[in-house]
Amino acid sequence: MSGQPIARSEDAVVDPGPGSPHTSGVVRVDVLGGVRAYRDDVPLRLGGAQVRALVAALVLAGGQAVTYDQLVEAIWDGAPPRAARQALHSYIAKLRTELEPDRAARAAATVLISSPTGYSLALPDDAVDARRFTASARAGTRALRDRRPAEALAALDAALAEWSEPPYGDLAERGFLAADVARLRELWITAREERAEASLGLGVDASLHADLDQLTREYPLRERTWELRARALARDGRQADALAVMRTARSVLREELGIDPGPGLQRLERDVLDGRLDGAPDATPRATPRAPEAPSGGTDPHRGPEPAEPNGFAEPNGFAGPGVPDGSGGPLRPRPLLPAPLTPLLGRDADLADLRAALAGNRLVTLVGPGGVGKTRLALAAAREEADEDPPAGPWFVELADLPSPSLLAVTVAATVGAAGAQRTADLAAFLRDTTALLVLDNCEHLLDAVAAFVAEMLPLCPGVTVLATSREPLGVPGERLAELGPLAGTSPAVELFVTRAQALVPRWRPTPDEERLIATICAELDGLPLAIELAAARSRTLSVEEIAASLHDRFALLVGGARTGPERLRSLEASVSLSVDDLTDAHRRLFATLGVFSGGFDLAAVRAVTDGSRAATADDVETLLAKSLLTSDPAARPRRFGMLESLREYGNRLLPDAERAAVRARHRTWVVETVEEADRHWLGRDAAIWFARVRQEQPNVRSAFESALSDGDVTTALRLCGALGWYWYRFGLITEGTAWATAALQALGEHAHPQRAAAYFALAPLQYLAGAHAAAAESIRTVLAEGNPAAMTTKYVRARAFQAYLSAADPAAASAIAQQALDEARLWNDGPGEAEALAALGQIARLSGDPDRAATLFEQSVAVARKAEHNFAVGSAGWMLAKVRLDRGEADQAVRSAAALARFLESEPDVTSWLATLHVLAGALGLAGDAAAGARLLGAVSALGSDIGYQPQQMDPADSERNVRLVRASLSSQAFAEEFRIGMLGRRDVVEAVLEKATAVPDPMFDRAAVWTA
Repeated sequence: MSGQPIARSEDAVVDPGPGSPHTSGVVRVDVLGGVRAYRDDVPLRLGGAQVRALVAALVLAGGQAVTYDQLVEAIWDGAPPRAARQALHSYIAKLRTELEPDRAARAAATVLISSPTGYSLALPDDAVDARRFTASARAGTRALRDRRPAEALAALDAALAEWSEPPYGDLAERGFLAADVARLRELWITAREERAEASLGLGVDASLHADLDQLTREYPLRERTWELRARALARDGRQADALAVMRTARSVLREELGIDPGPGLQRLERDVLDGRLDGAPDATPRATPRAPEAPSGGTDPHRGPEPAEPNGFAEPNGFAGPGVPDGSGGPLRPRPLLPAPLTPLLGRDADLADLRAALAGNRLVTLVGPGGVGKTRLALAAAREEADEDPPAGPWFVELADLPSPSLLAVTVAATVGAAGAQRTADLAAFLRDTTALLVLDNCEHLLDAVAAFVAEMLPLCPGVTVLATSREPLGVPGERLAELGPLAGTSPAVELFVTRAQALVPRWRPTPDEERLIATICAELDGLPLAIELAAARSRTLSVEEIAASLHDRFALLVGGARTGPERLRSLEASVSLSVDDLTDAHRRLFATLGVFSGGFDLAAVRAVTDGSRAATADDVETLLAKSLLTSDPAARPRRFGMLESLREYGNRLLPDAERAAVRARHRTWVVETVEEADRHWLGRDAAIWFARVRQEQPNVRSAFESALSDGDVTTALRLCGALGWYWYRFGLITEGTAWATAALQALGEHAHPQRAAAYFALAPLQYLAGAHAAAAESIRTVLAEGNPAAMTTKYVRARAFQAYLSAADPAAASAIAQQALDEARLWNDGPGEAEALAALGQIARLSGDPDRAATLFEQSVAVARKAEHNFAVGSAGWMLAKVRLDRGEADQAVRSAAALARFLESEPDVTSWLATLHVLAGALGLAGDAAAGARLLGAVSALGSDIGYQPQQMDPADSERNVRLVRASLSSQAFAEEFRIGMLGRRDVVEAVLEKATAVPDPMFDRAAVWTA
């Protein structure tokens, strides 16, 4: 694929508004059931599939510009003709004529809008049926969660009235639409389920039974449909039928998935057996019905340690569940108390609704956002709404900001939930195993690894527990759903927050219109950050609004005076910092200020490198700063690493004179560039993993060094950094970041000659290749070979020539000569990595020349040389191309075997891009071998994992990637492919592991690290 996948946007829709000067009628577009367009309700003549695909791509982008390459990919489904650009412009002209027939020549377009990067379709939300459907379905979900079943039913009926099969009609199987087709179908199924749940909350009728019976027939693996069907029958007095439905559900789930029903169905069956459900409608419908609590002071035979029941659902539990008797007949434990804020939550209604919706559909939600944005307050509001629904246990709120050690995490959570004696996560999981509750983990950013390990271990063992974490960055756990919280949106909420907080201090003050406008300016300059706004408002007793606005040039001095009883992190830090810094000696104060140059962590060697050579810092000096809480220490790091809070760094930065600050920045750059150049000398050998880890650890310092080099005009250091880091960027798939730094360094150099220029282009070329810019990559390699010094960059020079051959494969004769020259040079200079890459280039040329047998031989030789040289990247590259040759020859089983074994080999490598490309080939091999469902799941997982790093195999290898997709689709219906693809996107690495476990049953010695292999 030649461009990035089209990003679906639901919010960034351009509304031209009423009275647009050149709009002759109201345009709307339908995509449910097929792509159609109307103007004033009159159907437009869109023509064939190409124009309809163009419309679909524009609608999918939601008002955002779609690039020319993306449109070409969509219109011709990955197989464009030579004159694709010209044809695209003709389709655009045809479509614009239909959409805006009365637009005057040269008048600005108002519907189909062009931009320097592509085209966009400016339509309001209600002009697209899929958006109306989505909005109504989400409104129904919110109403249902807020216990408004009648309102939910109306909204969901409106949503379902919009639906028509299939989404995008005959275009549904297009690759660029696969994710959105899957999303819409999943939303449609969920809307049908939630309509049934809303109906159940209002009463049971025959039509509800029929709807639920149809749902369980269509989607027999969805537990929620079985639960709703059984509950409806029980509410209608048909307990025997309800029990029969649950027996069927258990049988289907065991036979098809090998699992038992979840806690919702288990508790429902117990309730039906005990006669706890009668004909009374449930006014508070829930997605997961809770088990009723036993009366205070009594015992309940279905709580605590239980005997196995005849239905096989109940499991003995060694711990008494929270909020239930402990098995001794004693009273219920009291429900935990949540912190109660003294001030209202302002401007967050939509964010709270979104967070509640995320919690309704996901068991791990991480609320992420910058410090001071209000993550804790929003999480508390969500927990309080959960508590208002009277759950059987929880919610629990665990404050982690002051937790000193990750080892105390499980104990701290156990103390909050009342699991006395639980010391390990496993103990806590046993305690919570049969509990349905919300657990809030607040301020996780300093314990990311520990919290990630905790939830990864606990959640699979506690199917009823939902975790809401707040953190400045994601936990990085499979199944995690991110909820991003940004600054207050718009002017009104921020102004209301300022005025409310100010009036709490000055009750009789009422802002004038001029003051309100000035407050809006203040809030805008503070980026809408709630903490900053509150601290600014706290100055209202002594400063007028005008004075506050005039003081914003020195925010550090202005934004102080938080609540006396509030947490220190929400008050002024400057006073406490000054108390620590003022007591330091001049030398230690200078050291404190100097260490502010680091971003992220640093060790003692780095400290010595950046301090003045006349007095290198010692471990005792660092200990002094640690004792003053001016540094943090990571006791698990080897060697020990230290860090500094951002506020302290800013404070220290003000202590250094300009000349000394510049000298410190220069010493920091020298330390960084020498570190990465040492790593560059080890990228291709047995110690590569060690140095990859080292440089990965220093990425914040690397980025800081780049920034200071470019801002200080130190072009030489910027180029040296590029030359050393190119292989790191390539192996980790850091396409956007690496390209940006290399481009900035080369632009700073301009057209001047420089001995480091060739190395910088060598770093840039592979990134351009990964991004699909093959022509640009070829031009960069030509520069390397023209300007590079083979004596100074031997292996890079040989590998550049091999890469040039690979990029020139369309001209086999020229490419063969280049590759052979690279091979001769590599053997002359005893360059094993270069030899392996040259052999792989020759193999690729043979493959494209129609000689798969010779290609296979060359790839096998490349793997052998690479393994001997311990150049594992070349093992992966040649092995990947060898698997494709086996697909060329129709050797399905051999292709599956080699691709799966290679994927396992690459798992221990940092090269995520090669791993994903190999998995993509494995998906095609599985399709050819008759396991297309597994192949579709793998394609979905690759798509999701690749999105994390901005890489998709289709960009780098469009032709073969398209073949992989075709091989998978060949034996699957459109609906089956979309469903399996969706499962893969959700399951991600879990899906990959399941596929590889099955596919690697027979090992391949070529990629067995424990085996010695020669071609």
